[in-house]
Amino acid sequence: MSTTTTPAPTEPWFGARYGQTWRDYDRALAERDRLGRRYRITYDRGVLEVMPVSAPHAKWQSLIAGLLIAFAMAKNIPVASLGPWTCRREELDRGLEPDWSYDIQNEPRVRGRLDIDIETDPPPDLVIEVEMTRTVINRLGLLAALGVPEVWRYDGEHLTVLVLGPDGQYAPAAASRALPTLPPDEVVRRLEAWGTTDETTWLNDWQAWVRANVVSY
Repeated sequence: MSTTTTPAPTEPWFGARYGQTWRDYDRALAERDRLGRRYRITYDRGVLEVMPVSAPHAKWQSLIAGLLIAFAMAKNIPVASLGPWTCRREELDRGLEPDWSYDIQNEPRVRGRLDIDIETDPPPDLVIEVEMTRTVINRLGLLAALGVPEVWRYDGEHLTVLVLGPDGQYAPAAASRALPTLPPDEVVRRLEAWGTTDETTWLNDWQAWVRANVVSY
């Protein structure tokens, strides 16, 4: 009697493949989940890109997410943290995972829900994108097509707040639309100060500064 065995999981290929379908995208997502979601997948009208998440990339996205949640806690702003939630719409033939995403204005609509679906629910109010590697797919164009109203881009030195205009394009803004009292320049200063103390103290100092210097929401 012969037997067969299932091959052990292997690391995925990285890079871009062309001529792919929505079904190929679904299969790639399922395989990524089986392997433990150790990389991110972007799909844009036939182009499927698989990218590893580097240690610096993961660290910066975690730090920015921590600052944002600490800000919301200090000012008692209701926020729904969606994390690197897969945002996709089959009729647009597009999908991606932002580095981190939030519902703020739409928080009451998703409160307590685990079945959020961008096909029927609004896109995240705010997306964080850490730009540490070059990608084939224009992620900003994809986010705009999905209707995400605001994106923060951070490259390890500079934070750019981008808001979606009526022309369907992102433009730099001096302040956040989702969190208008949050000062982007101070966020950058806090990121520059990371590593000078432990992260608990770092976040506590940020919250104390917010309470003392930022007006109520």
